[in-house]
Amino acid sequence: MLQSFLKLQLLVFLLLSCTTKGPESSYQQQGDAPPLNAGAQLNTAAQLTEDQYVRLTRGVFEVVLPRIEDKDVVYQEKLPEHLLPYKLRKSPYRGIGTAFAIGPNQFVSAAHVFDLHQPSLVEPTALRDTDGKVYVIDNILKYSQHRDLVEFSLKSPPKNIQALKIADKPRMGQYVFTVGNALGDGIVTRSGYITSFTAEPVDGEWDDIRYSAPASPGNSGGPLLTKDLEVLGVVVRRTENENLNFGIPITELKKVKGAQFYVRDIKIEQYGKQLTRDWRYTVKLPEKAKTITSLVSKNYQQFQEKIYDDFRKKFKKDVFPTDPALKVWARDSLSISLAGFIQKDKSDRWVTLPMSWDVFKINKYRSIVTEKGAERANTAFFMLERPLNQKLKSFYQDGKGILDTFLKHKGWARNYMGRRIVIKSYGAPEDSFKWKDSYGRKWLGWEWNTAYNNSTIQLNCMPMPAGVFCIFNADPYSIREQSRVSSRRALDRFLIDIYGKVRDWKEWVSLPDEFKQPMIPKNVLVELDMGKGSVLRWRVGKYSGKINRKEFDLDAEVALSFIASPENIFKLRLRNVQVAEKNGDMQMGMGTNYRPDDKGDPSYREVWDKMLEGRAPYNGKPQPQDKHSLIVSMLGNSKKAKAEELSFLTCGVLSSVGSKQIEEICDSYAKSAKVSGL
Repeated sequence: MLQSFLKLQLLVFLLLSCTTKGPESSYQQQGDAPPLNAGAQLNTAAQLTEDQYVRLTRGVFEVVLPRIEDKDVVYQEKLPEHLLPYKLRKSPYRGIGTAFAIGPNQFVSAAHVFDLHQPSLVEPTALRDTDGKVYVIDNILKYSQHRDLVEFSLKSPPKNIQALKIADKPRMGQYVFTVGNALGDGIVTRSGYITSFTAEPVDGEWDDIRYSAPASPGNSGGPLLTKDLEVLGVVVRRTENENLNFGIPITELKKVKGAQFYVRDIKIEQYGKQLTRDWRYTVKLPEKAKTITSLVSKNYQQFQEKIYDDFRKKFKKDVFPTDPALKVWARDSLSISLAGFIQKDKSDRWVTLPMSWDVFKINKYRSIVTEKGAERANTAFFMLERPLNQKLKSFYQDGKGILDTFLKHKGWARNYMGRRIVIKSYGAPEDSFKWKDSYGRKWLGWEWNTAYNNSTIQLNCMPMPAGVFCIFNADPYSIREQSRVSSRRALDRFLIDIYGKVRDWKEWVSLPDEFKQPMIPKNVLVELDMGKGSVLRWRVGKYSGKINRKEFDLDAEVALSFIASPENIFKLRLRNVQVAEKNGDMQMGMGTNYRPDDKGDPSYREVWDKMLEGRAPYNGKPQPQDKHSLIVSMLGNSKKAKAEELSFLTCGVLSSVGSKQIEEICDSYAKSAKVSGL
């Protein structure tokens, strides 16, 4: 069906680590930097005693998360768990960082290991000792996103814990070693020297410690120690291409009050305009991690809404939907095929960017259409027809079936131990909702959450007689709320055709109002009269007509295209009605163009002038178009020059039929069009 629908468009007119080197700090730089032959000294100094190692095993811990596999996810093949390292395969937890004790029930780590500003499907975070025993975290005592430090307590701390002492100020050239959960595979120690001090890049409030001891993913949150096992700092980040790493001085922990959240330079940017703001928020402590995350997430969402509103107010005359120039666009926006996106072009004019499509046959009776060349991994636009034997209402309510079909077409997969494992289904959605966009169009939405990668899938679909037009998004669970809001906002910038077979339209009109789109005017009628005369009748605006059923039956396809009104861009007006034989060999339509604005798109002005002057293809003469001959006949009186709108009929027939018969068919169709209700 969709191939012939796309052929229908015979008359398509254009449609956290930021590392910045700074000056040396005001730390007292005692001692000399390590000599060039320091390797031998390092090896000697790095040898800890057995007692020291025992102390470390009782004072330094892995930070772990539960290892979860979602029960509802269905794979094309069994996950190759045998490829996992033995320790991970046998453990219900996975290591993500390091923490250490500074008191009987006081533990320190890096804030980014906990990421309390980000909602997560995987909780709670816990500690694991070298014997594999797991300790559940109780309260957060201190937290600073800016300083990247966190202090917390456990519900039942180890009884034999040996807290690490706090050292004096670090010195240039001082021998140090790190203790951490390198690569998530257990606690290891590695040594080096303090090489320099660098002012923190935002306001220079403290000096980061730069050291040469190796650091790997998983070391974050571990202690930077002296040879006497005293803490100088907390490991927070490493360089990508060289062994030069960063620690936050442990003394900065004293300056943290409550849970402090701070993100610099949050930017909203559209249409060449931008607005930036800093976000700050504080939660009183002690408090549970889950409660903190809930409060922070809510506040951050409010901040996002505020900066978005401020952006729209500041640039009211430049942005969608308040730019006055959109009234110009609404008069001369050119036709699209299936869907188009409202955007500014290089000339700063509002246009409807057409989207091109690939059509794929699911079976003989059903197709799926996807945006051509859209290789984005996490976003997709598609149109899916309902199965032949499924009622529209049942299809609209089957979010699982819609997503499963799309996943199969897309070849959606999970990367597991270097293998690409195809996902067949995420099971039933965890949430569903209905809403209206600014045009009043009705949308259905579903969400699926997957703990194995802490992500969410959102599917937003607009019902139509043929099936659904959908937008698919896969995002981290941490930005679920922002993704939901931004996705719905984006829908206002899509103009979407409504189409289906005649049999679909006949079923559509009997549906509950919750599934029917309100922009289809009451004075639009497309019906197949199986009784007297057996004709397909249509009516749009002040014109109506009929087409013999000999050429069009229940499998004929009918499409309606819409455009915004200049008076109110969120009020859609019907632009075209087009009908096609099921194989697309014969196609007929009726459309209306509106007088262009003087400031509008020159290409549309050219179309309008051709219509006024009766120049090709608007001269009622056959025009070759692929395998068809196209005839466009103008409707209306002779005072076209003063008209605010011009209406036309399109008639396309296979060229092989012969020019004489083509003219007879199209002439009969044109004569059936008449002004009604006047």
